[in-house]
Amino acid sequence: ECGKSFVIRFVLVIHQWLRTEKHPSEHPVCGKSFGKSSNLQRRRWIHTGEKPYPCPVCGNDC
Repeated sequence: ECGKSFVIRFVLVIHQWLRTEKHPSEHPVCGKSFGKSSNLQRRRWIHTGEKPYPCPVCGNDC
């Protein structure tokens, strides 16, 4: 048990599932699990430092 509590039961169920199952959206380096693959991709960018969306105004990868 992690000690967290939730007001909405569905959020508790998702939390339990994310903490107890092996997921295809689990980061191979840090082990953090994500319910959506897009969140996993953002986490990969955090680890690699990649900034794939340049600013449309100045063109920099801010």
